[in-house]
Amino acid sequence: MSGSLWDFALETYQRPGVQEACLKLQDDLGADVNILLYCCWRGGFADGEMRALLADLAPWQSGVVHGLRSIRRTLKPMVAELGALSEPAANLRTKVAALELEAEKLQHTMLSRHSVEHGETSPPSPQAALQNLTQYFKLLEKAPEGGEKDMLEILVVAAFPDNAEIDIKADLGGAQT
Repeated sequence: MSGSLWDFALETYQRPGVQEACLKLQDDLGADVNILLYCCWRGGFADGEMRALLADLAPWQSGVVHGLRSIRRTLKPMVAELGALSEPAANLRTKVAALELEAEKLQHTMLSRHSVEHGETSPPSPQAALQNLTQYFKLLEKAPEGGEKDMLEILVVAAFPDNAEIDIKADLGGAQT
């Protein structure tokens, strides 16, 4: 894959609808946004590779990234309720958000290192991305349905802007997510 995962993720995440799609998949199905983007950036996975990757990342995701996200989200409604302390609380929330972003960037480094160590079984493509995402959701024991499938379509179309959207929609229709 040309370009860094971080650059790909930032570029893709900024495309129309992607942030909302990723956050919906995160909130509704427990998907990790970094993994969703990695599934699109990376070519195909070898058998068992996704399971091992998720196991390796689990302590970082749950202990660091999710921990910081939880603190940031807890602070959000409190900021307005703290009266004279609202401004310092908002500043704290901003610092926590920056730490969360830094933790996610470190997770991207871990994912990039994983890619170098394991290679890919096929080049990046909408089809490989859909296979990776299908495998990911099976391991999460979640099946995207209805609006969630629409969110996957938004993500994959944004990740592969040079591919015909109609082809991606056809592939998604045939994918068994």
